[in-house]
Amino acid sequence: MLATPKYPTPPPSPRNKKRTRKDKEQSSQTSSPGLSESSEYRAKKKKPGKKAKLEKRLKKLNKKIRKLTFAVEKLTHVFSLSKFDMFN
Repeated sequence: MLATPKYPTPPPSPRNKKRTRKDKEQSSQTSSPGLSESSEYRAKKKKPGKKAKLEKRLKKLNKKIRKLTFAVEKLTHVFSLSKFDMFN
């Protein structure tokens, strides 16, 4: 008996597909004369630079620091009012 796969194999993805001359001609007609589609897309979707990443990280850390500072102030206030004060 032959072992048949449960599901049929999917068709190859267009990324891995080899381009034929016909495909190349079609894409050259549709794209703009200045930029190719991929470089145009890359220009639109620009990744954040190193400085922007660091600023974002700094913002997150500052937020955490603010939260922790508030919590510490609250706890010190609570302990100053409580019975624990006599142990100091």
